[in-house]
Amino acid sequence: MTIEVYELYPHFITSDPRTKREGLPGSSSYNVNGPFMQKRFDCFFHEYDLQDKRVLDLGCCVGAMGAYALSKGAKYYLGVEYGSDLANIAITNLSNSFDTERWHIENDSVENFTKNLSENFDIVVLSGIIYAIFDPIPLLLSLYNKTDMFIIESMQPRMLDIFPPEVKEKFEDSQLWKKLLEKSSFVQYKTTVDFITKTRINGSYPNIGFFIHFLNLLGFKDSKVVYDLLNTNLSDIYNASGRFGERFEKYTDTKEKLGYVEI
Repeated sequence: MTIEVYELYPHFITSDPRTKREGLPGSSSYNVNGPFMQKRFDCFFHEYDLQDKRVLDLGCCVGAMGAYALSKGAKYYLGVEYGSDLANIAITNLSNSFDTERWHIENDSVENFTKNLSENFDIVVLSGIIYAIFDPIPLLLSLYNKTDMFIIESMQPRMLDIFPPEVKEKFEDSQLWKKLLEKSSFVQYKTTVDFITKTRINGSYPNIGFFIHFLNLLGFKDSKVVYDLLNTNLSDIYNASGRFGERFEKYTDTKEKLGYVEI
């Protein structure tokens, strides 16, 4: 019988303040628990071997992804967390579970940390962090030549909420909204309140189509697997009205010119 990661290391779940988050009907928030986190990361890394890989986790919270990656044989895990309380919990969690030379937690903002990043990583994970960043483009441009793989997870744009219920229902029932999210490229800017720090965030909700289009210009292709796995196995959270996640792998070292292009 296989022992799952968070059965072996339950403190990565019990120390997470999101275990107490109250999800509202129709909300894209979720409550953290062991089975959910296990299944989520199983989808992220589906048919991908983490053995000897270097993983950068931007917005690492209490280090749960670090436990997953290191337990699967990752060579090194670096988590970046802006909240000092969360960063300290992550350090305690990892100290109680893994050799200290295999991991490091940096207490810093994602924007500031990536500005001076010189190391390369096999995988860069941006999970639950994009919507706390007003403009994701400079962040992606600072990272695309530092890795061969992105895993991106975020909230879907909530633009349908501005329409009357009957119009929203027709969009959702016809699958038109889902098709727009996947095939077009747009960003919704939104001010939210962070559940943990109780601070206001001026952030952005880029849709999955944005990442497919923009990362393709930077030389990355979407997996066409992780997105569907999340929508199938965790459909109450990953759907056209909730969240999305996808893995992008580098196929060329040459990015296309951005902005005006002579044709």
